[in-house]
Amino acid sequence: MSITSKITLHETLKMGLLCAIAFSSILESLDSDRKWKKVKNDLSKELSTISPCRIRVFSNSSEWIETIKELTKEGTHTQSNASLDCCTRSKAQKNHNDIWNYINYCCQDNNTTFRHIVRIRKNNFENLLDRILSGSANCNSYFGFYDLDQSFSFPTFGIIDEKYVSTRSPYQEGETPKYMIIENKELVEYYSRYFSELWHNAQKIDNVAILEKFYNKFKPEYNKNEIESIENKIEQIKKQGIIDDI
Repeated sequence: MSITSKITLHETLKMGLLCAIAFSSILESLDSDRKWKKVKNDLSKELSTISPCRIRVFSNSSEWIETIKELTKEGTHTQSNASLDCCTRSKAQKNHNDIWNYINYCCQDNNTTFRHIVRIRKNNFENLLDRILSGSANCNSYFGFYDLDQSFSFPTFGIIDEKYVSTRSPYQEGETPKYMIIENKELVEYYSRYFSELWHNAQKIDNVAILEKFYNKFKPEYNKNEIESIENKIEQIKKQGIIDDI
C-alpha cells in the first residue's frame, strides 16, 4: 500500500515516531547542523503526505519557548507536558531557566489548563512545590509522576491545544539539544493518545504525603537554607490543599 493510501494511526506511528527515534543513530555521520536540517526536511516530507505538516526546528530553548508563547498569547489554551528525563539536560543556567520559567508561567496563567507528568528529582523538587502552589491557587494545574529507574529516560514532549507537538531531541553528551514544534493532525493525535495513557497510569500528586515522602528522601542532600524554604512551602501546601485530578 502506498503512503498516499488510507493509513491507520498505527501506521502513522511507525512511519513518524519510530522514524524520529531512529534518526539520531542513522545520521550519526553527519555534522549537527546538516543532521537536523535533514531530519526536518525528511520528516516534514513523510508526514505531509498524510496530512499538511509544518515542522519548526530551533537551536536553543529561548527561541523554542518564545514561539510557544506566541502560539498561546491570546484566548484560552490547554497544555499537556511529560518531562521524564533522567537528569537535567542543560548545564547552562539560562537555558535551564527558559523552560522551567515557562512551566511556572503556565501554572500561574488562568487561561491555561495545564497537566504535567514529571520525574521528581532532588534538583527539581522545590520548583515543583512552587508550581503546585501556583496551580492550586489558580485551579488550573494538575500533576502526576513516575518513580523510574535511574537508567530510564524519555525526551520531554508537550501537546498544545491538541494542535501542536513540542519536543526536543534525546540527550547526547556533548551535543547541543535541538527543539521542535510540529503541526500535523495525525502525529498530534498519536501523541495525545500516548499522553492520555501516561496520565492514566501516572501516580497523581494529590496529597501532601506524597511530597513529604520525596522530601524525606532528598533531605540529606539539601543545605540548611534549602531545608527551611522547602519545609515552609510544604506547610503552605498543607494549608492551601492540592486540587484533584482534572
